Amino acid sequence: MSQVLPEAREALPDLGGVPHGLERADIAFAVNGVDVSINVPPLRRLSQVLRDELLLTGTKVGCDAGDCGACTVLVDGAPVCACLMPAASAAGASVTTVEGLANGRLSALQASFLAHGAAQCGICTPALLVAATALLDTKPRPTETEVQDALGGILCRCTGYRKIIAAVVDASLQTASLDFRLPQSGHAIGSSPVRLDGVPKVTGAEKFGGDSFPADALGVLVVRSPHYHASFTFGDLASWVKAHPGITGVFTAADIPGKNCFGVIGPFADQPALADGFARLRGEAVALVAGEREAMLDLDLSDFPVRWTELPHFLQSGEAQAEGAALIHENRPANLLTKGFVERGDPEAALANAAVTVSGAIDTSYVEHAYIEPEAGHAYMDGDTLVVVACTQAPYMDRDDTAKVLGLAVDKVRIVPTATGGGFGSKLDVSLQPLIGLVALKTGRPAALAYTRNESMMSTTKRHPAEMKATIGADAHGHVTGMTFTGDFNTGPYASWGPTVANRVPVHASGPYATPNYRAEGRAVHTHGPISGAFRGFGVPQATIMQETLYDELAGKLGVDRLDFRLKNCLRNGSETVTGQLLESGVGIAECLEALRPHWARATSDADVFNNAHRDKKRGVGVASCWYGCGNTSLPNPSTIRVGISPSGDVILHQGAVDIGQGSNTVISQICADALGLPLDKFRLKSADTAISPDAGKTSASRQTFVTGKAAEKAGRALRETILRFANVSEKASMQLDGVAIVIREGEATRRIDLASLDVDGNGFVFRAEETYDPPTLPLDAKGQGKPYAVYGYGAQIAELEVDLTLGTVRLIKITAAHDVGKAINPLLAEGQIEGGIAQGIGMALMEEYIPGRTENLHDYLIPTIGDVPPIETILVEVPDPEGPFGAKGLGEHVLIPTAPAILNAIRHATGVLVTKVPATPTRIRAAIREKEARR
Repeated sequence: MSQVLPEAREALPDLGGVPHGLERADIAFAVNGVDVSINVPPLRRLSQVLRDELLLTGTKVGCDAGDCGACTVLVDGAPVCACLMPAASAAGASVTTVEGLANGRLSALQASFLAHGAAQCGICTPALLVAATALLDTKPRPTETEVQDALGGILCRCTGYRKIIAAVVDASLQTASLDFRLPQSGHAIGSSPVRLDGVPKVTGAEKFGGDSFPADALGVLVVRSPHYHASFTFGDLASWVKAHPGITGVFTAADIPGKNCFGVIGPFADQPALADGFARLRGEAVALVAGEREAMLDLDLSDFPVRWTELPHFLQSGEAQAEGAALIHENRPANLLTKGFVERGDPEAALANAAVTVSGAIDTSYVEHAYIEPEAGHAYMDGDTLVVVACTQAPYMDRDDTAKVLGLAVDKVRIVPTATGGGFGSKLDVSLQPLIGLVALKTGRPAALAYTRNESMMSTTKRHPAEMKATIGADAHGHVTGMTFTGDFNTGPYASWGPTVANRVPVHASGPYATPNYRAEGRAVHTHGPISGAFRGFGVPQATIMQETLYDELAGKLGVDRLDFRLKNCLRNGSETVTGQLLESGVGIAECLEALRPHWARATSDADVFNNAHRDKKRGVGVASCWYGCGNTSLPNPSTIRVGISPSGDVILHQGAVDIGQGSNTVISQICADALGLPLDKFRLKSADTAISPDAGKTSASRQTFVTGKAAEKAGRALRETILRFANVSEKASMQLDGVAIVIREGEATRRIDLASLDVDGNGFVFRAEETYDPPTLPLDAKGQGKPYAVYGYGAQIAELEVDLTLGTVRLIKITAAHDVGKAINPLLAEGQIEGGIAQGIGMALMEEYIPGRTENLHDYLIPTIGDVPPIETILVEVPDPEGPFGAKGLGEHVLIPTAPAILNAIRHATGVLVTKVPATPTRIRAAIREKEARR
């Protein structure tokens, strides 16, 4: 729990001005059919009581304001936001939480959620299940509209809602004894078993960052800057601590024993864990307050002794680069963090000689990750080792940065990831890890911290706002001949993933098209705005909006069909990319576009019919493509997997790739199972704990299925080879586990290996293998020529929508998405990724705009709700890449990239105007329409 000064901590609704810390009272009610009586302040939130007093942590807290709905429980059968309900109001009532739904076995609804893949990260799943249970109690066979109405107050950032709707609608068809048997040997790839970590997600047993705080942990509050740029000094901290009973201490930059600097990219690391004398952004941490839990619950930090002197600031890239602008970092002239560059051929000559050229400019906004779980975790000392238990996407990176800040050897820091309630890139950067680590290190006590929604949004990273310009030319036959692109990406005051965005964008800004003459430059520019970092695509979604909207304009000038124009120019096997990389095989963009052709014909015909019959509303159809390099750009990118057989006959998989909802726990296991030749039900997972599992790299850049999956394939094959060699049989032999024995058959011969009789190694294995895979890439030269990625993924989407010309509002009708996944390891999980990415693309296109100081909550910052996502038709295209495991490619990022440009192109098709400031809100659409009308 943390706080920002000088603003007050988020509070309960006005309940008569009675303080939060009112004297305790005995309150009796029933929870999940059991009578309970608790002694708490009557105005304490019911959500706090359920979680902290009754340890029913299936009830989640995402905002403490009733905006996200994650805390939904049933009170006397009706859904209620427990964060808004005082405990006193529950007196005499019957409360049902997610833990009360199963009654010893899964309910039909819980089983349906698993069968449909409706739970991804799982942080919102308990609330959805509880609210849907109330609906099904009154309407056992609800319509889609009734489901949307019933669940409309609960936000989900992962799934795109479509599988949730299907799970609720179909719940009456499920039984609690639904058969969840896993596929047998050799049949895991291509099947869609229930995710291996799925059951805890639907029962409420899954433990996220804030769900397992030790009872004796100190609470921690963070004092943060209320200014974009300020100097500060502290007053008498010791006296302040003495004046506040229960407060253990205050910690500042002066208390940090190591190097007060961290960053995800070592050479660019520049961010202090606690600011020292100067704050460079609103929300920057400057001090920690630690104390006993009860004291911290009601602590008012408005009198904390810190004096601020506000300094000039700039929030826009143009201001930061203006002549004479003050430098945010003295060693970075013109406030330029870095830039990326790719050049091929002679773009100026190609554009000068082109039969047709188009030029344009697009600006995009900050986009907030808006995962439903704010950052949370706890730290404690285990002997001389600091253990940090927290939500994260990159445990080994967390370990290294935490060790550096706290002056510890890396082997004296252990990161134990909890379940992570959404990440999308922002939980790659350390946040609270060094802060709670510092308190635990200094006090010897466990220390716990959960960010409020407000401080999570103001202090963590965002999608880079971009200011982009481009020109594209084509010859008279409709072949693209040249392109130039420039983009300034507002990276905020600290580096984070700015260098990655600046370098990835120029590689991808051409789109998946043959572009023989090309120049692109991406610049990461420092401002005093929010830190911009990784967010599903590393700048490629922004660049694709620029390129794909120009492609529509170019097709229009040439008088050719927009889909045909893309097919004529798309990359194919044997093509060279703008970096000069020869794509020998596995290029699936043409197959994606061809798969859309019948949908394109139907959608454009439907739009023509509708538009001929209506004047005030018009329908539009848009298409856009994407490509995305899987893994790091021209950098080492290894993953290591360890797998072994235990004496008890289990296959133990040390799977260090953090599953943040995308399904890596299941997909990596499926790959390893088929490579090994043993059934999936014999696998037991060891999680991404830096003390026990090898480093499988960060969960980002669409790398886990490809990179870690390839390591798992290699490890599975190596373990199989080891066992078969031990048995002195050929690779054609079959294996099966029979209790504590392996039975191996080849021809008529059978051999039985008694596992209990074999020596056990230090990891508890009788057979083991450990393999590493690092994709084969090459550095980019001064002109950006080289092999930045070993594997690319491809996709294309069609958006159908309706625009109210009077109001400027947009109603989405359908999204059709064709994505080349190489090989669909788990089709159901792949569909879930596509639907979830599309939902985020919808938000980027139509509503999401983070404005510092104004939209720091989930009420003012809008993300798509269950009613905003239209039907989605997914087409899984399989063009295998021989470099990937069983031919598979990454998927997580690609799925978002085409959605926004397809929507913008559809809006232009409907209205004749392109909105050049994203998101395309009704106000901006109406302004563009008025501007067009004024030009007539």
